[in-house]
Amino acid sequence: MVPVIAYDVIMAQAVNLMLPFARISAFVVAAPMIDSNTVPPQIKIVLSLFLAIVVLPVIDVPTGMGWNFGSAILLVQQMVIGFAMAMALRVVFGLVHVGGQMVAQQMGLGFAALQDPQNGVQVPIVSRFYSIFLILLFLAIDGHLVIIEILLDSFVSWPLASGLPPQSVWQTFIHWTALIFSGGLQMALPAVIVLLMVNVSFGVITRAAPQLNILVVGFPISLMVGLMLLVITLSSIAVQMEGFISDVLLVMRGLVNG
Repeated sequence: MVPVIAYDVIMAQAVNLMLPFARISAFVVAAPMIDSNTVPPQIKIVLSLFLAIVVLPVIDVPTGMGWNFGSAILLVQQMVIGFAMAMALRVVFGLVHVGGQMVAQQMGLGFAALQDPQNGVQVPIVSRFYSIFLILLFLAIDGHLVIIEILLDSFVSWPLASGLPPQSVWQTFIHWTALIFSGGLQMALPAVIVLLMVNVSFGVITRAAPQLNILVVGFPISLMVGLMLLVITLSSIAVQMEGFISDVLLVMRGLVNG
């Protein structure tokens, strides 16, 4: 005999699944690495639905849930929380793009751009290199597993009926977004200083020998020095990226821990 599931049971479970699915799907849609056009929307929906089903038995769904205005307010709140957690993670990838753009402009590769599938825009090739390196480092230290753990634990530390986090948490989040510029400059500063000294030396040579075509001679030298700096500073940049990843995980926990 084929088991029959009542329509009322299905609708009740769908209503209970609505809030956790809203928070998780907002995070999945906006999070880096999986928000690009290379990941089909069906995969994102299935992943969000799977995580929502996993977390549903261990969370407390607010009573009186249904298709009403109050439930719609809670739905929007969960989407805001998930979106904010994803935006905190995107800051790390944003600072990598900013740092790579600074280095590329100094070494003469600012015009060499590649299509970034994560953001759908053209970025310098150095930024794309740093972005790929960050993704590999993020996966190597199991950052994706920690993010899933934080996302699922957020339903325990910040229940569905708790509303939005307090203002102090959002202030911390806003201060964190400033890391896009300060962190990018911190990551690119050693290479930028060395390349700036190289460009200054070119200016001195131009004054000493005006007949020398510095554009023909200087570009290959700047490019060679820049590539050498990318290799030399890669180990220190990896340490900085690990620190940025650790900081963003703390910020994500702070968003849901209040």
